Amino acid sequence: MSSVENNAKDQANDYIKSLGIDVEKLVTDLIQLPELATGLAGIVKKSLIPLFERVSSLENDVHELRMENNRLQQYDRRTNLRFFGIKEGASGESTDQIIIQLAKDIGVDISQHDISVSHRRERQKNEQNTKPRGIIVRFVHYRMDIRTEIRYLSTVNKLANGGLELYKYTCDKIDPNLVKINERHRAEELRVLILNTNSILAKIAPDDKASSLTKFDLLQSYMLSNKPIAVAVWETWLSPSTSDNVLTISGYQVPFRKDRPSHAGGVMVYVRNGIKVVRHHNLEDPVAETCFLTLHLPAGKSILFGACYKSKLQIDTDVFTDHLSDVLQKVRLDSKLPHDSIALVGDFNAHCYVWLDPDYLRELIPQCKPRYATRNQNKIPAIRKDFLSTVLVDTKAQCQQQHVSVTLPTSELTQVYKIATWFCYKEGSTNFNNKIVHLTIHGLTYDHIYWNFPYESSTYSYIDYVINKSNGNIVVLNFDRIGIGLSSHPPTYDVTIDLNANVVYQLTEKLHNGHFQGTKFTNIILVGHSLGTLISWTTASSDFAYNQYVNGLISTGWLHTFSSMGAISVISSMYPVQLDPKFMQQNLPLGYLTTHPHSRPRQALFYNINNTNIETVHQDEQLKETGTLGELLTYQSANDPLITLKIPKTIPILIVIGQYDQCFCNVTLTCDNSLIIQEREQENFVSSIETYILQEAGHSINLHLNSRNWYQIASDWTQKYFHTKHEL
Repeated sequence: MSSVENNAKDQANDYIKSLGIDVEKLVTDLIQLPELATGLAGIVKKSLIPLFERVSSLENDVHELRMENNRLQQYDRRTNLRFFGIKEGASGESTDQIIIQLAKDIGVDISQHDISVSHRRERQKNEQNTKPRGIIVRFVHYRMDIRTEIRYLSTVNKLANGGLELYKYTCDKIDPNLVKINERHRAEELRVLILNTNSILAKIAPDDKASSLTKFDLLQSYMLSNKPIAVAVWETWLSPSTSDNVLTISGYQVPFRKDRPSHAGGVMVYVRNGIKVVRHHNLEDPVAETCFLTLHLPAGKSILFGACYKSKLQIDTDVFTDHLSDVLQKVRLDSKLPHDSIALVGDFNAHCYVWLDPDYLRELIPQCKPRYATRNQNKIPAIRKDFLSTVLVDTKAQCQQQHVSVTLPTSELTQVYKIATWFCYKEGSTNFNNKIVHLTIHGLTYDHIYWNFPYESSTYSYIDYVINKSNGNIVVLNFDRIGIGLSSHPPTYDVTIDLNANVVYQLTEKLHNGHFQGTKFTNIILVGHSLGTLISWTTASSDFAYNQYVNGLISTGWLHTFSSMGAISVISSMYPVQLDPKFMQQNLPLGYLTTHPHSRPRQALFYNINNTNIETVHQDEQLKETGTLGELLTYQSANDPLITLKIPKTIPILIVIGQYDQCFCNVTLTCDNSLIIQEREQENFVSSIETYILQEAGHSINLHLNSRNWYQIASDWTQKYFHTKHEL
């Protein structure tokens, strides 16, 4: 910069100072003007609506084309059948004649002219000759009588030379949101964590001659301290000559192994002492690296658990999926294999949701209906990204999901909407009298998962912590806000702060009237984060008659005064869901927004990266949710101190903020001193407030490495004001 420019800049600064203008305050006041917010919203709305309409039209066209293409492929493949269990003859056998004779045996008359082409499936490299390869047949005509007979024979196993199975092709793709759905319906008794080892006995730092620490040592350390029910490991790289003695871990049964005779591969499962285990060798295949066990849990449940590894080169996808399909068929038909749930977990080497053979997954998912969700675990320090493991872990909290109905006034008159809820409590609890309820309210672009984060739950799960810390005397009602996740999605301009508060009021009413667990709860604390805090303040204010059953407030991630740059950054990060690949297929109403998928602003806006596991940030991006224009247009009026001043004095309030929350803290609005924050906020409340600053944390305080510090504060504050009595 030239000296002239510097002089001009200095003169401008001196002139502004002489006028006594506080630029920071001027910008803040300008941003907070309701007229400006409304005007900007109108401009944004006017510019976005044509784009939304165009995107919606294109999506409809694409959907119709995909459906038409699917119909054509389905129609074309109607003439295809696959036959299994037919013994292979000598080289040069005629598969046409085999099928003609087979049809004759079942009373169906076909000739050579009915068959377009037939052949055995090619055998893959290193595949053993223990199982006859299937025959694929393409008929000239669609013969329903053939398919009917084969469908019948596949169940009665009538032929002497083996059973037949109808293999029906489908062209539909696997929906990536299935992972998210599984996460929402995760286990009540167990959680399944899916990862991989790449040589379990290998040194962590092979180039460090002073260190002999192996991956097994780290796994053993984790298991001894956390005592999971079971641990499944694949790519063990063990040979059959490796003794079980070097793999034994105190407190666990001798590991169940399936070693690959050649280099690499292999699976192994540890099960804690005291758990009855039955291994099913009859379900395993010499070619496929799988290990099937029935785990009889202490609570009386039994799980058919399959640990699976599919090498990219060792076994073909068709062979592997045929094996798993056979297993499922045997399990369905064999009365000696009773189970309450099936959990097939492993490394399938399918690094996208659309498999080479999607038919298997499409059939597998509805058959298994796993109650055990897939999620990552990084408790074991990983030197390389492919050091992974699968662990079945005891949960401290048991959650029951249900949809509840709420009646809400909208632009479409009063309607009944569904709200997805999770009532969480200490496992095994039956008496809920005198329990304290934390009703958790997530913020913008989050859902209920914010309070029960699936990655590293021992660090990040608020629900697990407060329930365990109180020995079950705190229970949690978690939910997806209206317009979010599994709850109903009204038109965007109907989803306002007030409508959200109305939902929270109806949930508190249901808690008070005995809707959950048949218990009438009398101590209900609203625990909010970010926009969820603003919603809780609106609910608790006497202005809206929603506070009848509210007894306390724990308010995180929100203050009355914004950081001007933070507010601008949040608003500018919003992006239409119709343009985000994550939400394109959900057909959400126009005006629903999320954070930008390409610039990935969540890391910059919500985290202090120096106090965060980067994997948490990645998980957050994958699990992100939505917000609405209606919420953005009404948050400013809801933040009016006149609203919080009408929160009754009888409702105690705890305010928690991250030290480096960019939405509310900056150089002039520092968040280093809780007493300063308390003094600044107290003028907006008549009730007594306490404040706590989570050091080194950004906006999303639950997702920082020291999140348990504020969980402890919340637990202590609850004990202080509501006097929980611990169960013995």
